[in-house]
Amino acid sequence: MKYFFNLNAHDKSYLAGDYSSAFGAVVEGERMQIALVHKEKGTGSRLHSHPNEQFNYILKGTFKAKVEGEEKTLVPGELMHIPANAHHYLIAVSDGGGDYFVAKDMSWGIAGNAVDGKKTGAHYDLGFESD
Repeated sequence: MKYFFNLNAHDKSYLAGDYSSAFGAVVEGERMQIALVHKEKGTGSRLHSHPNEQFNYILKGTFKAKVEGEEKTLVPGELMHIPANAHHYLIAVSDGGGDYFVAKDMSWGIAGNAVDGKKTGAHYDLGFESD
């Protein structure tokens, strides 16, 4: 299908396994990338950055977010703007995890780099570590 996509039925994968637990469907155009993402409770991304701008719109659940040192708890209906090269993270904190819609420019692929330079996987709150 060239013009229409069902993100709920689309193939899903881990989107940035080096530093995030984000799992979902991704569709890429020439200049934009769209994703429908899920994170389990107590998991998320470690502090990271990428040279492309991104917006995350919260659909379900509650998230702990940080962009360039500013922290906020996000709930459905709220939008997170991540400027190019900004240090940020997003961690699901509600039972059942959370879902969000991503719009990201394609100037530099999907994944960024963890601020600590390590490829040690996603963020896990104490008690929510992976098996």
